[in-house]
Amino acid sequence: MLALVDVILFLIGLVLSLPALTLFAQVLASLRKSREIEVSKGDRLPVAVLVPAHNEELSLAKTLSSIIPQLKAADRLVVIADNCSDRTADIARQAGAQVTIRTEPSLRGKGYALEHGLEFLEQTQPPDVVVFVDADCQLENDCIDLLARRCSQSMRPVQAAYLMNPPRPPQKMASMVAFAWKVKDFVRPLGWHRLGLPCQLAGSGMAFPWQVVRSTNLGTSHLAEDLKQGLDLALIGKFPLFCPDAVVTSDVITGGKVSRAQRARWEHGSLETALHYFPRLLIRFSKTWSFSLVAMAMDLAVPPLALLALLLGCYTFSTFAFLIFGGGTKPIIVACSVCMLFSATIFLAWYRHGREFLPLRWLIFAPIYALVKIPLYVRFFFDRQQEWVKGRRE
Repeated sequence: MLALVDVILFLIGLVLSLPALTLFAQVLASLRKSREIEVSKGDRLPVAVLVPAHNEELSLAKTLSSIIPQLKAADRLVVIADNCSDRTADIARQAGAQVTIRTEPSLRGKGYALEHGLEFLEQTQPPDVVVFVDADCQLENDCIDLLARRCSQSMRPVQAAYLMNPPRPPQKMASMVAFAWKVKDFVRPLGWHRLGLPCQLAGSGMAFPWQVVRSTNLGTSHLAEDLKQGLDLALIGKFPLFCPDAVVTSDVITGGKVSRAQRARWEHGSLETALHYFPRLLIRFSKTWSFSLVAMAMDLAVPPLALLALLLGCYTFSTFAFLIFGGGTKPIIVACSVCMLFSATIFLAWYRHGREFLPLRWLIFAPIYALVKIPLYVRFFFDRQQEWVKGRRE
């Protein structure tokens, strides 16, 4: 019996080592210095910027003010007022944006809003490039130009660096959230990018050639519509590219029932998508032998940092208990090795990319950050988030 448990624990350790090694490879590659691909000069193709907005009167004006100065004469800015009951449409018109109104309360979700916006563009004047920007985001200088040029040059989807601004004054847990977000949506795609590999789509700051974006249907209530869209495009050979010089930012929202529900939507949707698409990517790889599919599958296999830390902690405790009751040493050696690798990876990511807003002493609270999220992950198995929820704005 002990021999069987020893084998099972050893195999579990090998499974957990895959995301830990992938994360380590991504962080290590992000430390490399490399020349960015030069984008074309001169005039660029016309762009349409789509901003889905559901009751966004508090944040929309700030978002549009970061977009409008970056537009050329031939570009378009379209706000989708999606099931709004506030002044979102009026604020968009006053800022100079075109507005299309969608009123379908039974079909909620950003995917439906974006599909409506694409249909609006199709019926009016389809652009060469479409850029998606969330209504609570701000674009740094030249973001649209960089995305549009890289997109038209490659004829592939392009994802900007999507970062979270920690609150001021700093707060421990909110800064931890911002750091975890930066690892997920900047450090990891940067590492794959510097190895010449594709990235996942992150939801805001995404650019698409018109024919590519119309090759998938966004009109669903999927909880992680951005991740799903990028994977659907990868399966047909249109792998998303990362553009680290184009930066989109948003603000961390701490606490609140709606914000917790939104985090459940993000993480439950991502986990469900990973379970569904991981085997599909590998099956597709067996037919095409495209290593980019393997890279996206490996990236998809990395769970949220808090969940990975919890899994490694539970595994290490199990191997320690097994050793006490007379088991072998191989499982605990694997557990300690993977935990040390994970800890070193987090430290490297913090040292290179997180020191500006997360002091080293605050990393001591990382286990608390992980423990607080246990109920969220338990809900994935017993009370999974089903409804699309918009985050609370402050």
